Amino acid sequence: MEEKEVKEMISGILEDGVLEKIQTKEMVTNILEDRILKPVLEDKLEENHQHDVTEMSIAQDGLIASSESESLDMSHTNLTKPLAEYKFENIVLVTGDYESYKFQHNNERYLKGCKWSPDGSCLLTSCVDNKLRIYDTPKEFFDAKSWSSDSKLPDLNTSLKVEEGGLVYDFDWFPLMNSWDPISCCFLTTASEEPVHLWDAFTGELRASYRTYNYADEISKAYSAVFNSTGEKIYCGFRDSLRVFDTAMPGMKSTTVKIKAATGQQGIVSCMAFNSTSSLYAVGTYAKEIGLYTENSGTGVCVFKGHGGGITQLIFSPDGNRLYSGSRKDSEIVCWDVRNPGVALFSMLRSVNTQQRIYFDLTSDGSLPKTGMYDFPARNTDGTVSIFNVSDSSYNLDIPHEKELSFNAYKDCCNGVSINPICPVIATTSGQRHVPELMSESDNSEDGDGDHVFVAHPFTSDTEKIHNYKYLKTKVEDCVKLWWVGDTVSTRLDM
Repeated sequence: MEEKEVKEMISGILEDGVLEKIQTKEMVTNILEDRILKPVLEDKLEENHQHDVTEMSIAQDGLIASSESESLDMSHTNLTKPLAEYKFENIVLVTGDYESYKFQHNNERYLKGCKWSPDGSCLLTSCVDNKLRIYDTPKEFFDAKSWSSDSKLPDLNTSLKVEEGGLVYDFDWFPLMNSWDPISCCFLTTASEEPVHLWDAFTGELRASYRTYNYADEISKAYSAVFNSTGEKIYCGFRDSLRVFDTAMPGMKSTTVKIKAATGQQGIVSCMAFNSTSSLYAVGTYAKEIGLYTENSGTGVCVFKGHGGGITQLIFSPDGNRLYSGSRKDSEIVCWDVRNPGVALFSMLRSVNTQQRIYFDLTSDGSLPKTGMYDFPARNTDGTVSIFNVSDSSYNLDIPHEKELSFNAYKDCCNGVSINPICPVIATTSGQRHVPELMSESDNSEDGDGDHVFVAHPFTSDTEKIHNYKYLKTKVEDCVKLWWVGDTVSTRLDM
């Protein structure tokens, strides 16, 4: 079938302006391979063109994949918006969700991080109330070439809410997720005393469970869970070992990687990261160690040591040559040279004074000449976000890498940050556990003392009273915020 015939066949189905952008039959198949348009094209396309497509269906026991495919990867088409050009000096607060995480019934609702979907269409957040919430990216961001410095959008509303049965330890998007293909829109969670769950990001339904059991035939909780780079495997972290599941085969069947036997690395596996350019993957533990392993054989390569606390996050650079690591109650983010194992190139300072996971992030493309590759350590004590240009080749391990700029994001701990891969937008989350200091009824409840404010959670004029005592709350702010970091225009008249 000629390309012209394919276009004529689907004319009237596509929106105006889209048809002219289609160049090949493969692009037609990739874009239109969904539940609505597939039956229209299926008969004629199969007669003249054999195209590999992964079709995932939900069986009674979980997710089933029929074959390998490149249809989930839309990066080779011209219909995906180019990578955003970030200009962090133009930071503008645009919108946020300030209502979903308000303090209610003496229960805190602080957040525990956020992650943009791989296609940038939605944001996934985790909260201490065991719920994961999804927010759609405001459509104004996709069309905007610049943003007015005083322009605001309405507050964010939750598009989907999923509740786990226990405290959520980790969550991860399917790496080839694309909203054009609803089957690819899913994410992983692992929670206390629960199996690893695969959730549908459109409906909120549970697609599959991946279970492990201990010697007493009880469900073993995974402390971390991530997809590999292709999404074909799910890696789950336990004490001194990993369990590897086939994404297409939910249930109990898995293989075990004993990291302690392979490299001597020990401790609870707290985080993992996969190198997109090779078969290497990194494993971090709460025993302050980072191990490198090969994905195909599980063979250990080396172990990095040097952090002052348990490892909480690992990220490979886009070129795969560097590994960035952060740990709890440790002020340094360390950059390791993967080509020369064990060698640290430089470090970056942040403030981490609690045991919680404090996220950082990298831009999608380190080759952008105007922005370079940036890292976002979220500072705990004062709620600021710092930006580092890590494309600078002048490294000195003895002197911490200097930040280029920073901005005040919260009055509380900023624990999560994520960069949208398509739009010049970043998301931040905040909050931490606050231990109330009890003040007697006779103490002044209206006036503040320096940075201490006698108010309930969050900042209101009302006071929480429990047994004739009041909370002493200091700088409490739990919410999600979206920031524009692209070109800006000012609406103020020049004086």
